[in-house]
Amino acid sequence: MKYFLVRSFNPEVSFDNLVLEIDDPNNNSWLINYGINLDNNKNYFNLKFYGEENLLKEQSMLNIRNVFIFNCKLRDYIKNTIDCENIEWLDFDLYNSNSKKVSHDFKIMNFKTTVNCLNWDSSKFDVSDEDEKRYVFYSIKVTNEINKHSIGCIDSHKGLFVNENIKTKIEKKEFKGLAFKELIIE
Repeated sequence: MKYFLVRSFNPEVSFDNLVLEIDDPNNNSWLINYGINLDNNKNYFNLKFYGEENLLKEQSMLNIRNVFIFNCKLRDYIKNTIDCENIEWLDFDLYNSNSKKVSHDFKIMNFKTTVNCLNWDSSKFDVSDEDEKRYVFYSIKVTNEINKHSIGCIDSHKGLFVNENIKTKIEKKEFKGLAFKELIIE
């Protein structure tokens, strides 16, 4: 079975018309997809966008620093078609460039456990923060451990992956703002 990284991509979106940033004064964003069960009653950080609000709200998924944000349509589709026991959906506040709070239907996807399938010997990366296990990956390869999962988050890389069956189902629904990159399994 083939596996794919899920990326946020839309050719209509550029730095000229939409920029998203994490407002994280308490340095909490690293907790997302770290394999920890988080409290949805806590606001871990806020997101701020610059640009067109309508363009932002048209996206099915957004990704910033390996924090995956899903709109309600894609989130509901995932909940109804995939085993999601390992996924929790977290609320956050969204602000525009004028620091005005904006209503939205997005939620952050957080994996309560991650998949230890990274092939460290074959992947190319630099260490950006050893204490918080932050890495910059240039190329990744995974082990056969990935075959035990249909969807998940790669440990340390924090990349969202799906198998080919889920990718095909998602592509048929034509969600906006998604791209897939095949993973190399060694």
